[in-house]
Amino acid sequence: MAIIFVGSSFERDMWKEGWSLVSDVGSKKRRFFGWDFARPTELDTSEIELVKFVSGDDPASDCGEGHLHPYTSGASMLKRARGEEPVGGRILRNCNWGQRHGEALVRNLEVIPERFWPKMIILPGTVWKGRYDLRQMGLKEFPALMVPALFGAGSKTCSLGFVPLSYPASIRMRDEFSDMCSFVRLKELS
Repeated sequence: MAIIFVGSSFERDMWKEGWSLVSDVGSKKRRFFGWDFARPTELDTSEIELVKFVSGDDPASDCGEGHLHPYTSGASMLKRARGEEPVGGRILRNCNWGQRHGEALVRNLEVIPERFWPKMIILPGTVWKGRYDLRQMGLKEFPALMVPALFGAGSKTCSLGFVPLSYPASIRMRDEFSDMCSFVRLKELS
């Protein structure tokens, strides 16, 4: 068992990059899982579990790996995190973790088991409005609603980044979250 510290402010402050905060589980002294983010909080890592938010009932597409993966849209993913839309016939509970939770996990990778890291952990409890940069792919930058995500694929070099909830039609990219993504939550609250 290890206890990690969930901070009361963002370590990666996107306001400094010109983004605006749309929603956050810890804003306005709102209580979340019994935690008050106006004060720092401790989290027991032995109580964390991964939760898939895409099921075989969802549509599937080829993600470039030669086989089909079920997926859901960004809007649907947010509803599922909040318990407003079922996944495979069941409602998920307490999956709306945000950026501060992700920052605490990244700071404490040594206490998080490797089996815990899928390809991507989505943290939909924080939503920013910012600019998504696709210039490295020969495309352009565009305004978007973004959610934090942990990228790691089982490595101890996991990092926090941001993914758009949707892409503009002109970009011609699919706005989908596949079955290779997960949420996190506390076991006792499931």
